[in-house]
Amino acid sequence: MTESMHHRRTHRRAYRLDAILLHLFALLLSAATIVITVIFPHRLDLGWVVVLTGLVLVPSYALGRRLSLGNGHLDTLVLGLPLGFGVHFPLFALAATLHWTPDTWVILASVLSFVVFASTVRARKPNTISRPRISISAGLLILMLLVAVITALSGRDSDDWAYGAYLADTSENLPLMGSDPVLGPDIPVFPRQSLNLWLGVLGAGARATSAPVPIILQDQLPPVLAALAVAAAFLLGTTLGKRPVWGLVTAAVLVLWTTMTPFHSQPGNGLFYRISEDKYAAMLILGPVLFAGLMRLLERLDRRIWIFGLLTGVGIAAVHPFTYVILLIGLWGWAVSLLLTRTASSRSTVLAALGFTVGAVIPLLVHFTMSQVGPVQGSEAYVEIRKTQFENNTGRLWIRGARVIMVHPNMILDPFTLAMLALAVMAPFWKPNVRTLFPAALVITVLLSVFNPLAAPILAETLGVGVIWRFIWLLPVPYAIAAWAGALEPLTPHSRRVLAILVLLIAAGLQLPKAQDSWAHWQRTRAIWKYEPELVSLYQTAAALDPSGYVLAPNLPVGIKIPSFAPDARLVAFRGTQGTVGHMPRSRVEEGIRRVEDLDAFYAVSFGQSIPTDDDLDIIERYRVRLLFLSASDPRLEFFTSHAQVLSHEGSWYLLLLPEISQLRASVDQAG
Repeated sequence: MTESMHHRRTHRRAYRLDAILLHLFALLLSAATIVITVIFPHRLDLGWVVVLTGLVLVPSYALGRRLSLGNGHLDTLVLGLPLGFGVHFPLFALAATLHWTPDTWVILASVLSFVVFASTVRARKPNTISRPRISISAGLLILMLLVAVITALSGRDSDDWAYGAYLADTSENLPLMGSDPVLGPDIPVFPRQSLNLWLGVLGAGARATSAPVPIILQDQLPPVLAALAVAAAFLLGTTLGKRPVWGLVTAAVLVLWTTMTPFHSQPGNGLFYRISEDKYAAMLILGPVLFAGLMRLLERLDRRIWIFGLLTGVGIAAVHPFTYVILLIGLWGWAVSLLLTRTASSRSTVLAALGFTVGAVIPLLVHFTMSQVGPVQGSEAYVEIRKTQFENNTGRLWIRGARVIMVHPNMILDPFTLAMLALAVMAPFWKPNVRTLFPAALVITVLLSVFNPLAAPILAETLGVGVIWRFIWLLPVPYAIAAWAGALEPLTPHSRRVLAILVLLIAAGLQLPKAQDSWAHWQRTRAIWKYEPELVSLYQTAAALDPSGYVLAPNLPVGIKIPSFAPDARLVAFRGTQGTVGHMPRSRVEEGIRRVEDLDAFYAVSFGQSIPTDDDLDIIERYRVRLLFLSASDPRLEFFTSHAQVLSHEGSWYLLLLPEISQLRASVDQAG
């Protein structure tokens, strides 16, 4: 036996052993997911980590390895993330439509994950399709840790409490998407969330975790996702620049961009404050992974690129359908630019885009079902909701009268952003290819879509007023330098280091003038929309009860947070007109309006009003209210604490168990 034959046999045995160990590990993860979610729920401090690994990462790695997306375990896993979501969506859609219990879905989903892994992972060495081999450098680890720490210390967004209500229901094994988690068991689930795989996976994770949902959603999950977003940017930057150093520069530019823009609707707010939300996870993690994976497959003209496009499209649409539409438009912009310039791989890009377009079925379904909820267009309630949307987007959009003109130019008019966009547009003039046309095409696509008075109003009506400004996340601000670096290759190692340092110094200099305002804003908003630790026991007391009626609580600051702690609690109204009337079936819009008005009226207490009015009692009777949240400053507090049971008192808030309405009316008559 020759020495080369001996080496080949040794390698084959090593690859076979590697596959066996991977299969065993995947089997253990799938089994562990079932055990800690179904058999022993709410036992582990970080049970969601095991669940997300078993449900998402196992098939992600398997499919990424099958398509040879990476050269190592880490990049294969990250690049396969949207594939993992894509393969799970059909089963989840069936489970959500038929309202299976989360336990049933988790069991079947865990089996599916292992079946995908077992049928795709083979005892063979992954093909080398991209150079250089990706490895975690000290610089990348530092950037990931920095972003994780900033995210952990940052504020949050009010949307956390809307998502938290869904997670809380799933964590208690209530039927998947069986009803609205806040407004009542007789109200259908909001169509936009009815097929939301992100909420399903996180809800299953919450079921396996001992911590309350808000702690998972606001403390534990965001730092991990933020670090993952940096890793995704690094992978795309490395793919564009062909060297890990340019991936590191890309990650550093992302950090510079985001740390200086913590303001609402700006990039830093999305990364540090809102990364646990489906729309930002889809855009900041799955978006870069989509384009990095496509470039790697295009590099070798892999015919399986349509499979990657198909599963990725379905996966991203399953996480957030409207973010999917934004990425779809960006992908087609890139594909068209390659066709127009007759660049090699243009046909393969179109094939991938066609596969990706299959995912459009999900947002189309959501769009049509959304027409069944909320007020009729032109009605008074519709006008009020529309007015609120315009007010909330003031500064983001250029609005004239009741019409959106386009995204406001102020969203991108700063020296750093403009410099990076200019670099992106100029790159193809130096060396037109797949990599340089990518950032240039994204810039042009965004400008023609939402900074165009002809297209922007159509997109605003189709996607929503609060969605179109998010197109700015397609702007390749972190990736322009990597695209240029790829065009300038070959460079000597010394030249690369010098150029990388010079570029980062210039970028830091452009961002430096924002530092003081950004720091001041971040300091002011570090506690915004977070749960108050001192009130957790108050919410948990409400969760321990099984109220026969509704909970009466002011929307702010406590009402919005109750459903995330107390899955069985149902509120009279939630997040005002938009969150209540806008979520009601069209036939019950008037009821939604009444509920908002009743909640506002109950807490609009006149000075000196020491006992409940007849209107107050009517509201309590109408909704069979048993649990009442009352502030210490409410003049009716003395009456209610004398005639109702005080269940808990934390901070300036009281939780009261009300007696029967007849008894309460008698007490009012006696006091009057």
